[in-house]
Order: sequence, then C-alpha cells, then structure tokens
Amino acid sequence: IPDEDVKLALAICQRYGLDPLLRHVVLIPGGKDRRHNVYITRDGLLHVAHASGKAWSLEVGEPEARQNPYTGKQDIYLKGRVRVVDPATGREQVFEGGVWYSEYAQKGGAWATHPAAMHQKVLEVYLLRRAFDVALTPVEEVGVEPEAARPVPVQALPQEDERAKWKRIGDLLKALGLSKEEARQFASLVVEREVASASDLAP
Repeated sequence: IPDEDVKLALAICQRYGLDPLLRHVVLIPGGKDRRHNVYITRDGLLHVAHASGKAWSLEVGEPEARQNPYTGKQDIYLKGRVRVVDPATGREQVFEGGVWYSEYAQKGGAWATHPAAMHQKVLEVYLLRRAFDVALTPVEEVGVEPEAARPVPVQALPQEDERAKWKRIGDLLKALGLSKEEARQFASLVVEREVASASDLAP
C-alpha cells in the first residue's frame, strides 16, 4: 500500500476522530499505480454519531416488495430515518431515505447468506452519512467483500529521520529566540526531569 494512501487514511481518521485499528476506515485497491481508495465503515459512522454529543435515533422500516420505477422490475425497497437533536438548542432534524435492494446486492458472500442484514446495513450507512455530514463513501455501499478491504497499516509509515527531527527542533528553538541554556531549562520543565543535552530526551 503506497505511503501516500496510508497518510490520507490517517488524516481522514484525524479529521473525524476515527480509529484505524478498530477498522473505522479501510483501504480498497482500485486506483491507478497500485493506489488504494479510503472508505469509512458502518462502525466508523456509528462512532462519529456517538461522538457527536447529539441525541439521535435510527429507525428502519419493513421491507416492501414493489416495482422499481427505474428498472420496471419487481424489487425490494427499504426505508428509514435518523432523528438528530442538538442538546444545546433542542432543535430536531430528521433525515429520511430509502434504498433499492437490486442497486446494492452482490452475488455471493454475505449478500447470498444474509441478504436482509446487508440490505439494512446499506440503509443505515446511507442515512448516517447524511445525518452526520461525513464526506466519505461507506464500504457497505460499494458492495466490497470484507476480504478485499484492507486495514490501515498504522506502522507502515516511515519514521522521521533522527537528524531531521533534531534539526526541526533546533529551528523551532531558534525561531523562539531561546539560547541553548534557555532551551535546556525549557526542555527540563516539559519532561519534568533534568535535561543536560539532547541525548537525554531520547526515550
């Protein structure tokens, strides 16, 4: 997995407060030059909802067998809604929507063994994404099997070169206008122990 894709995934995690180790986001190959696309998962969307500090509820209706107006064929329609209440203002917003089974169903995998659960998952991510303003495509909406979705390799990013790191720290101290002695005293206060030289800051 290219480092650029891992960095993008981690930046997205930081933006939405997601945890890559819990598979809140996953990487799926499909771009050019071995590139991977970043997708959020249902667990990631639920985390965003719970962390929002807002009161919310998710309602899923009963599946309805009806004719799909887009295909003219018999299909299954599932609709639901998310209610979100801002505790600060008491304002309630309702996000409604529905999904057609034929637009998301895949051959084989979980869609073959648990079609009802998969259909509901797609509806849930469809509603949560809109209710909590998440600008990422949920992996459930693209019908990718779990085996194809790869976790974000957090340890895969190259570590910063030690020499470059200390140069960056030195440039910062210079910008602050601190002498070597002042910098030593400042570092001692930060780490709460006596620092005689830069080597004392090594873990």
